[in-house]
Amino acid sequence: RFRSAMLVALSLDYLVTVNDWIPMEVGKGLAPALSIFFMAKLGLIHPPACACAVIYLDGYPEHKNLGWLFIAAPVLLDCAVMVMFGVCLNNLSAERAYPLYW
Repeated sequence: RFRSAMLVALSLDYLVTVNDWIPMEVGKGLAPALSIFFMAKLGLIHPPACACAVIYLDGYPEHKNLGWLFIAAPVLLDCAVMVMFGVCLNNLSAERAYPLYW
């Protein structure tokens, strides 16, 4: 979900900034439209992924300088935070243990 939206955003960014084939305003409108289209074709619609595509195209130089790493960095960071919270919250109780196996 997230990757398909970001691939659309990175491709549009290339077409908008490097080749000037598409005006920036049109690219910003196409980012959510194409992201939703590809997510619908995959059967996995996730609105925050569409928002990430818009954030990247509209984004700050810090986002754009990451390039293809912008796909992996938020995903890996979010996964690490979710696992950390899962381990901490599920091990607060003596009756629960997470993960069961290491």
